[in-house]
Amino acid sequence: MMPPKKQKLQNGLPSRTNQEDQTQTTELLTYLKSKYRPYSLTDIQLNLHGKFKKTQLTTILESLLSEKEVIVKTIGKTNYYCYKEIIASDNASIDELNDKIKKTEEELSGFVAKVCEITQKPTLTNEMLKRTIEETQQKAQTLRDQVAIAEQKSKNESGSETTMNYVSNLIKLKEKQQKIVCYLPK
Repeated sequence: MMPPKKQKLQNGLPSRTNQEDQTQTTELLTYLKSKYRPYSLTDIQLNLHGKFKKTQLTTILESLLSEKEVIVKTIGKTNYYCYKEIIASDNASIDELNDKIKKTEEELSGFVAKVCEITQKPTLTNEMLKRTIEETQQKAQTLRDQVAIAEQKSKNESGSETTMNYVSNLIKLKEKQQKIVCYLPK
């Protein structure tokens, strides 16, 4: 049996004709494009959870460098690889983004105005609500007392018309008092 053939070199790098090499290259390229930040060789290997050996990564990255899909920055002895600069395809997309920014800023200013409006309105505190309840209860008690006094006077006095009107008015007040509802916001 003959030993396997050596790979042909293109620009000093092994050619990538193998389908598996192509899928690995595209996987690495999509990873670098999605993160869009510089990574060292070991960082890439760790982030991809050991899918690639260091030698594989080196050859793939070198081939991507030759195709100008990736850029490299050398700091000391370490190379940092990053996807090439992403450039907007046309001015229309930039204009769309600027329009979105303006709309978002307008919405934000509307929300800020609403917040200012809400914070400037006086709100009822628990103490104020308690005071209002106490005042309402005192008024109700006063009305009950007036009705009781009127009932006693009507029993003591015999059928005077003014007393009857007074009593009927107090009874009406008592009915209104029973209809009083104290509204408490939640």
